[in-house]
Amino acid sequence: MRGLRTIPCVMVRWAVCGVLLASVAGCGGGSGTTTVTKNVTTVEQTTPPTTAKRSFAQLVQTVRSGVIRIEAQNCDGSGDIGTGILLSPRIIATVDHVVAGAQTITLKRGKTILGTGTVLGEDPARDVAVVRSSRPITGHDFVLSSAAPNLGQAVAVLGFPLGLPLTVTRGSVSGLHRAIPIESIVRRGMVQTDAAVNPGNSGGPLLSTRTGDVLGLVDLGTTNANGLAFAVSSRVAAPLITAWRVAPQPVSAATCSTGGTPSGGSQSSAAVASYTGKDFRIAYPKPWQVQAAERNLGSYTDTVIADPAQPLRLVRVDITDGRPSTEASSEQIEAALEKQPGYRRLAWRPTTIDGQSGLYWEFVVSENGVLLHKVDIFSTSPSGNGFAVLTQAPAGEWSAESALFTAIRNTLLVH
Repeated sequence: MRGLRTIPCVMVRWAVCGVLLASVAGCGGGSGTTTVTKNVTTVEQTTPPTTAKRSFAQLVQTVRSGVIRIEAQNCDGSGDIGTGILLSPRIIATVDHVVAGAQTITLKRGKTILGTGTVLGEDPARDVAVVRSSRPITGHDFVLSSAAPNLGQAVAVLGFPLGLPLTVTRGSVSGLHRAIPIESIVRRGMVQTDAAVNPGNSGGPLLSTRTGDVLGLVDLGTTNANGLAFAVSSRVAAPLITAWRVAPQPVSAATCSTGGTPSGGSQSSAAVASYTGKDFRIAYPKPWQVQAAERNLGSYTDTVIADPAQPLRLVRVDITDGRPSTEASSEQIEAALEKQPGYRRLAWRPTTIDGQSGLYWEFVVSENGVLLHKVDIFSTSPSGNGFAVLTQAPAGEWSAESALFTAIRNTLLVH
């Protein structure tokens, strides 16, 4: 802390004297003796040592795990790299232009894929967005500052400029309450900084080097002048983010036409499409087709997405409204399957899916004369609905397809 001196620890002793007067006197004409006894109590008081100032390098080491690399791909196959910050294991704040119009959102730390993202809320006018991770992410949870920054305050920017690995730059708050026209929209209340910012920094934290709090989300730099960049103030972003966390306003993923034009929503790559329904979202290989979309089968809804070239290669998602999935219900299903020819259980173990505890059941079974290899995972959504996601392929093709099916299951996001 600037101006703080380290004060040596001081011991202070006080002697407190208590005097006890006892009188022992003879009766009649005898002489008397007075005895004085001194009891000394020693009190020790230690001044607490001052907390050592945290260095800038220590601050970066503390917060770096909460800075997330966001890779967004569009329907035309192009992609953007931006930055986001963890607010909790499943919630990431960023700026809207990083994820707007993307078909897939991949969340990474270094080369490790941490999960996929879904937009829970966006405000293009103020350039703020919240992304929900398909899996919990362990790392530093940032705090958005509720106080306005001070002119000249020391700051740092963390992010992935020009697609480089995590990069740190330093500077100061060089302007406040700026109104900046960006793509015909005047964004107000912007924080100006002279910290170096480049494409790829967008959405990253403008960080107080004193407290580690986030003063703003980096929005853009300018090529017209050096040392001139802007961030969306945390005081603007925080109320929006809080509202979306309490009442999400999810943005539907775009479905991409063959010509590469988005048809409504956000999010894609040339090889990936996605389905977003009332209860869940899942990505799948682009040539595959949705054969049934949340079809009501009485006690549950059923969605089937299959490969038209091999219809037995498919993913199925079933949602049971208001009824949690349990191991007992899975055992009932297995009891029925045991009567079918060729049934053999391969695995039955606890697992997690979309951040929820679940049951992994792998088996082979013969249907219509074809031996199928299947994985069925049962779990319960945060809202209390039971869900199951099944992937299957002909048994002879399973070893070549298992990695693809794992990737498909990892994109499942249940509302």
